[in-house]
Amino acid sequence: MDQPSVFVLFVLLAVPAFYFFLEFRTGWRLWSFLPPLLWIYATPLVLRALGILPEESPVYAGIRMYLLPVFITLLVMTIDLRRVVATLGSGLPVLLVSTACVIVGAPIGYLALSAWLPPGTWTGYGALAGSWIGGTANMAAMERALGTPPDQMGLAILADQLVFLLWLPLLIVSARYAGPFNRWVKAKPLVLDETEAVGGAGPEAAGEPEGEAAADPAPAIPVKTYLEVPPMLDLLLMLTAALANVALCAWIAAQLPELPPFITGSTWLVLLVTTGAVLLSFTPIRRSYQAEVTGTAVLYIFVANMGASASVAGFAEAPAFVAGAFVWLFVSASLMVLAAKLMRTDLRLMAVAAIANVGGAASAPVVAAAHHRSLVPVAILMAMLCYAIGNYGAIVAGHLVRIVAGA
Repeated sequence: MDQPSVFVLFVLLAVPAFYFFLEFRTGWRLWSFLPPLLWIYATPLVLRALGILPEESPVYAGIRMYLLPVFITLLVMTIDLRRVVATLGSGLPVLLVSTACVIVGAPIGYLALSAWLPPGTWTGYGALAGSWIGGTANMAAMERALGTPPDQMGLAILADQLVFLLWLPLLIVSARYAGPFNRWVKAKPLVLDETEAVGGAGPEAAGEPEGEAAADPAPAIPVKTYLEVPPMLDLLLMLTAALANVALCAWIAAQLPELPPFITGSTWLVLLVTTGAVLLSFTPIRRSYQAEVTGTAVLYIFVANMGASASVAGFAEAPAFVAGAFVWLFVSASLMVLAAKLMRTDLRLMAVAAIANVGGAASAPVVAAAHHRSLVPVAILMAMLCYAIGNYGAIVAGHLVRIVAGA
């Protein structure tokens, strides 16, 4: 490896380390509004604009090609999906409906601003769908699966951060209106602990007989027990499982026919790697502590690489792109309200499902705690499941936008 490539790799490792160290040591409120993710993406972008990082480097392509399937495997295979699904119970349909609302809102958001957006924007909206169904890792996966160009990735990250600044406080404040909302939808009582049935209305107002409970008590978070092996063996087992999954899926993807424009070789790879990681989650390797730590670290290196290889050429489309994202969110939220009416869903449960999609595991407990402390485990479980299904849903959302765009 030549010296410039070593320097590029050093910067891409140092930038995430610096911002997470700064967040850890300072505890500034700034991180609540401008999280490390945004800085990790923006800093390499600025360094490249200043000429400190090169315009082209084999490191950029290498990280996109090799690290993406690795961190997808590491993060998904550590989720105990069987226990998550079993524990969620009646909250699972609410989560899936919320996810469907996000998917349906994508093409409508694009259509609302289509006069100011080029057809290629569908890949950016597909990447944004990855974040709004799963999280940052799913957004990164869409860069490969949908062929999202660097300028569209930059727009997706920008829209994600700006919309979230509105979405999080809105869902927190919604707790004040749970009572009137639940009476309007005739919500089924939501039993959150042994002494309290929360819904803003008693059983009579909800249209239920006395003593009838429509939901089970809030589940506890599945206890994670890690592999009882030495750290070095844990690391070797984790790497072996992850690379075996990537190698096998890459071989299978090469044998499968491409079905453009819906399925390309890269799309096959992301879908197969995700599915392989899901299968690994049913094996003891899901309890690898090293996989959790390594997967998260690699994810943020990948985000730094996205910034370093990004282009600001498409930022002229930023106002229209972001406006379309706000329309998308408004439509999705409206559909969630309609679904809550039809399903007679408690606002608290729908709000938690909504933030589990457009927010993820980091913010879901915050909204849940604002509604009721017993919903915090539900929020975490929902966010975990969203991460597992995010790649599938985002590909569907992206192609819905592609169809309406005529691309």
